[in-house]
Amino acid sequence: MKINLNTITNSIKKLDLPISKDVNLKSFKTNDELFYHLHINLFENNKLNHIDRLEGLNRLRTLTKGNDNIFSRAHNLTLAGKVEQELGNIKNAIKKSTDAYQLFESIYHKNKLAVNGSIFAYSTLSNIYSNLNLNNIALEYLYKGQKILHLCESNYIPTIRINLNLSICYQSLKKYKKSLKYLNEIYQLSSEKKDYPTLIPIIINLSANYFATKNYDKCFTLCKTALKYLDKINDVNYKPTILNDLAICYEKKADYKKALLLYEEALNINIKLSAINKIPDGLIKIANINFIKKDYKEAIKHYKNVINNYKQFTDQIMIAYLELYKIMEIKKDIKTAFKYHKLYTEALEKSIKEKELFYNNENQNTVLSLEAYIDNIEKEKENSKLKLELNHKKRELVTKNIKTLSENNFLTSIINKLKEVSLNNDSNIRKDINNTIKLINNRLDDTVDWKHFLNIFDELNPEFFDKLNGNKDKLTELEIRVCAMIKFGFNTREIASILSITTRGVEQHRYRIKKKVKCSENLSNYLLKL
Repeated sequence: MKINLNTITNSIKKLDLPISKDVNLKSFKTNDELFYHLHINLFENNKLNHIDRLEGLNRLRTLTKGNDNIFSRAHNLTLAGKVEQELGNIKNAIKKSTDAYQLFESIYHKNKLAVNGSIFAYSTLSNIYSNLNLNNIALEYLYKGQKILHLCESNYIPTIRINLNLSICYQSLKKYKKSLKYLNEIYQLSSEKKDYPTLIPIIINLSANYFATKNYDKCFTLCKTALKYLDKINDVNYKPTILNDLAICYEKKADYKKALLLYEEALNINIKLSAINKIPDGLIKIANINFIKKDYKEAIKHYKNVINNYKQFTDQIMIAYLELYKIMEIKKDIKTAFKYHKLYTEALEKSIKEKELFYNNENQNTVLSLEAYIDNIEKEKENSKLKLELNHKKRELVTKNIKTLSENNFLTSIINKLKEVSLNNDSNIRKDINNTIKLINNRLDDTVDWKHFLNIFDELNPEFFDKLNGNKDKLTELEIRVCAMIKFGFNTREIASILSITTRGVEQHRYRIKKKVKCSENLSNYLLKL
């Protein structure tokens, strides 16, 4: 039963969701529209941390139960799955994303946006498995997405998602040529649309591929282009990454002055953004350039900044101690050099322990993700088996229906002829004919009609008439029946017998159907493929 929009709105108020204050709950006309905007608001709100974001999505999902809200529930699970991934809850992320695409699959014929939703969920699953180096599984989900791309009303964003993740998988596998192929396709698409927010992450990934293949000139050109696009959209989030990549290009060319300026600019932006995890690495890069330039005073200052202020970043502290040891050796300060070497050794031991713990956690995540993948395969096999059994029973019912309809048509035609003869003046003949009509009427199965047949047909082939070039409305009832029977594999003679018309009549219907649906090939082949 469809829940009233006002009821939903009142329920949402009681949930106390962390949504923006400018959202007017009364401005939406449908449940789907309301849920969609609330989900996006929760997912994209930069003021929320991931824990609060997930809590808000989980609370909102409690209102999306029931057949009328399948799209909203699937959309919620897709976004929640992505947040679970960001939080490192791998098994939950896989479960939610899997549930999401399965729900979306059930409503492709009702809502075209459901296809886009499935592709979003596939992309999340691919990203999860790719991060765990299970690239074969990651690619499998992306290929699933590719197979349904043609069903999207607008496939621009889904294509971006699939290609970007394909490129990441192939880059991880060191198949840079393939990775670049997928990136160049979407680079071209986004360039034509001047979609700068989408172009920038594509360029960053292109640059990473060229950097891996030591094509620094190409990397340099791309970074320069990305900076121009950033200025157009006034975005700073990606800027430090691009500035650092550009600085590395200058460093490779031994232009340390420009490299240093870019590293410093990137560091200052990260400090303003409070990107704590990126600041120590930026300080190390600046210190390293100063070391190369033999400006030891500046180098020491930045290395010590890392040691004193970023104690949780063991790897960066380890590098700082090692470089300070080298500087002290150059300065012939053996005592201080020995001190830093000892501290470096301690930091190295700590780093090894942390990495062991990290890899243990990664291995656990890999096992959990594989378990979830296998569970999903088992469920899909079971569902597929049940679906096949159900479809088989429905086909048996359709065959029985058609036979009964054929008999009904035949008996009805006899009744009509008998009624014509009954107009004869002979009362005895009229009485016999009326008795015969009564017997035939008793034989007719009133429970079976064409509407019932077409309902079952629609269940078995939910998208058949939608795919018929959108021309179902132009077809007559009889032509729709002919199309359905061709789809079921009946030949011209069988159709003629069922409809109680001549084979020539069926051929004429086939000709008219071909014209209406603009079919240039054999009609049977065309309909069987739909």
